[in-house]
Amino acid sequence: MEVQYVKGIGPPGAKVLAKLGIASLEDLLLYLPRRYEDRSNFRTIASVRAGEFVTLKGRLVAVDSKAPRGNFTITRAGISDGSGTIGLVWFNQRWIRPRLSKITGEIIVYGQVKEGQWGYEINSPEWEPLAPEADGEEFARIVPVYPLVEGVPQKTSQRPLPVCVRLPQKKQSHQMTDHEKAAVGHQPLRRRTLSCSLGRHEFG
Repeated sequence: MEVQYVKGIGPPGAKVLAKLGIASLEDLLLYLPRRYEDRSNFRTIASVRAGEFVTLKGRLVAVDSKAPRGNFTITRAGISDGSGTIGLVWFNQRWIRPRLSKITGEIIVYGQVKEGQWGYEINSPEWEPLAPEADGEEFARIVPVYPLVEGVPQKTSQRPLPVCVRLPQKKQSHQMTDHEKAAVGHQPLRRRTLSCSLGRHEFG
């Protein structure tokens, strides 16, 4: 089955995936992650330390953009969770400021904490607004990270996979087909499943 016929991809998405060598549904299933990021544990801002990769939830306290030279822009924001405040920084992403400015509730962010000029900050974090009454479980999970080529961002490779992948329900490894084992590798939502997926190359 050609990948363009997978629900949610279509011809435009197929052109992007072709850069990764993905032409069929089987190619998509077998394009396995190179590692995983565990975003499943929320941290308080007061508890973070430089060098850590963390998932945080809080309210925006400031959003600002500056162009120190030419077309180069720096967008800065801050979020607070009641325990503290941390800075968020994006470089040359002009669309970030207007989108952040529309958010009135909480946001969730993930990234590496670094020492900044005025305290801890996270450069180019992944983020999304938290819908009212949502718990953030969809964002705060174990996320597959794929090998990429120039011009294909990580979110692009992650987006089509949940559309076509259906995790096997209540099956032991020896009961799964090769495609079901590959599916577990793409969506290790729990630590137990993650352990299973690490042996994903041992198909047969």
